Amino acid sequence: KQTLYFMHNYLKFGKTACNSGLILPALSKISGTADVDLTFDWCWCMTGASKPDVMTLTVTVTGGGKLADTGTEVSGNIGSAQPTEGDQTKLEWQHAKVRILGATPSTRITIRPTNNDPGVSNSARNQNRWYLDNVRVAGE
Repeated sequence: KQTLYFMHNYLKFGKTACNSGLILPALSKISGTADVDLTFDWCWCMTGASKPDVMTLTVTVTGGGKLADTGTEVSGNIGSAQPTEGDQTKLEWQHAKVRILGATPSTRITIRPTNNDPGVSNSARNQNRWYLDNVRVAGE
């Protein structure tokens, strides 16, 4: 099951035991190839007991291009540094920036929980709820 909720000015993905991500439209305005930056703000969700859905995000590209941090179509894990106060985690937007080298007009970008990959072993797989805002793709 995939889940997406349209909130006021941002998106919420996932629910317990249901992962979800976002695939952006092809970068059709690129002429030839170009290096681009994907930026976005994100925040994980937490349980009613104020326990965070400890997770990371992954960016993948198809149709051309490689992620600068790995040299492959799959980024490294994009972690979150949510602040804590005592034993309580606070929800705060985290800013992410991912560089894509050699993007083409066919390049599609996916933002998803790392744990959505069936090859990743994680006991918290059932809790991958997260929020997304301010997605931007810009070239030089």
